Amino acid sequence: MPSSVVRESAHQSILPFTNVVHAVQFIRKMRGGSQPALIRCNDDKLYIVKFFNNQQGPNLLANEVLGNELLNTLNLPTPQWKAIFISSNFIKENNGMFFETPSGSSSINSGLHFGSEFLGGTKTGQVYEWLPNCFSNRVTNREDFLGIYIFDVWTNHCDNRQSLFATDNGNASFQAVFIDNGHLFGGPDWKLRSRCGESLSLDKRFHPGEWSAKAVEDWISHFETKFSSSLFDIVQHVPTFWYSGDINQVAESLIRRLSMLRSLFREELTRERMTFSLPHVEVTDAKLSLHRFELPLHRNLKGRQASCFAS
Repeated sequence: MPSSVVRESAHQSILPFTNVVHAVQFIRKMRGGSQPALIRCNDDKLYIVKFFNNQQGPNLLANEVLGNELLNTLNLPTPQWKAIFISSNFIKENNGMFFETPSGSSSINSGLHFGSEFLGGTKTGQVYEWLPNCFSNRVTNREDFLGIYIFDVWTNHCDNRQSLFATDNGNASFQAVFIDNGHLFGGPDWKLRSRCGESLSLDKRFHPGEWSAKAVEDWISHFETKFSSSLFDIVQHVPTFWYSGDINQVAESLIRRLSMLRSLFREELTRERMTFSLPHVEVTDAKLSLHRFELPLHRNLKGRQASCFAS
């Protein structure tokens, strides 16, 4: 690890990292309660960066790492993550590197932060936040929406499930990629809470009226096989300076909830969940771009009366 990383991040008690990249260009702030930023790093990739001293809670970055590692183990598609080193000079040189708070601006600390690879920066293919109706039948992994729903029940996800839709250049098919795991495990404070009123993925096109019992059982069996003995190993992937509390209790909760997952999911299906009937979406409006600043479509939908509920 370069000496500058050790020097500026000593207060984080950093263990040796092998996947650290350095911030080299601030692109812009991103929307979201954690106030992330879009940053280019020295591997020439773009990352959505969430900061370890964010305003949402002490375990937000741990949740992101754990969510990524768990989804990778299940072979559910999600962007890759890396630790992003941001120097004090980089923060000083970029005016957008600060948090907005009710009492004014707050500084972002230098050190290592969480970065999720930004799919919208790809030079080949397209990425969409919402699929136009004419493209919705081209998603090749629709069955993964059941997998991610069961995952969110298992991990006590207390936020909307977000996804992107990516395709290779010239390929007419799309793959759903699942993002944003900051509110797993009851949220950044790790307090188990009810999921009452939380949505599925906001887009009811990918949630049928009911799933077959066999499909549900196949997914739960898949979870049990993948995590029969690995959960305590997986939590060790989380840097200790990215959480506050006993992360082994998170693993214990996951083990306990895994043994109850069939009943948890049956109970979930009896509750009403908010979904949305999307209005007509133009291709240019749905495409993810480096230059889009407007609020996401689902934020606008939340304020409309056109919402519906799915049991």
